[in-house]
Amino acid sequence: LLECGEQEDNNNNNNQIACFQYGQSEVDDFNFLSLTSNDCVGMIKSYEDFARAFSEGTEQMRLNLSFFPLCEVTKYLQDWMNMKIIHSHTHSELAFIINANSIPGNYYIYTDQLKLKRILINIISNSFKFTLSGSITLVISKESINCVPYLKFLIKDTGSGMNEVTLKNLFNPYCSNNDDKRNKEGCG
Repeated sequence: LLECGEQEDNNNNNNQIACFQYGQSEVDDFNFLSLTSNDCVGMIKSYEDFARAFSEGTEQMRLNLSFFPLCEVTKYLQDWMNMKIIHSHTHSELAFIINANSIPGNYYIYTDQLKLKRILINIISNSFKFTLSGSITLVISKESINCVPYLKFLIKDTGSGMNEVTLKNLFNPYCSNNDDKRNKEGCG
């Protein structure tokens, strides 16, 4: 990556062109920052929506429905996880795999893209925290119930698993397993 910009030299009243050569490490860092900032923007939008719903007393978040290719989500997730693995000091032996073989590359879906990404990132992040080596696999398949089609997202990992207390409280809001000393991150 080569970046050039014009600089003014105040001493000689000349304009100079300065070029900077960036190596792969700097490009990786830039890509990581770009993905992270996009992720932060998405989180802020989600929190704003949650705050709006809470203040209105509806407890219902708005959906921003649109048609978009599923590959936009899978590419984002692949890039996001690759950057997490590259920048991790403890997960260098980890592979992230997306298996969407049964779905054509130009498959469009109709949903809230930001919320779908946020849900998948949250679950994959939990897998990442407890899977230091091996793999995390996202399997996406087309299913149907009573002739109504839907997409199934299955996340599998080779991590340490969940204890009985965590499994029991898995779907209770605002509940976390504080006894698990392996995890020093997150908000619960």
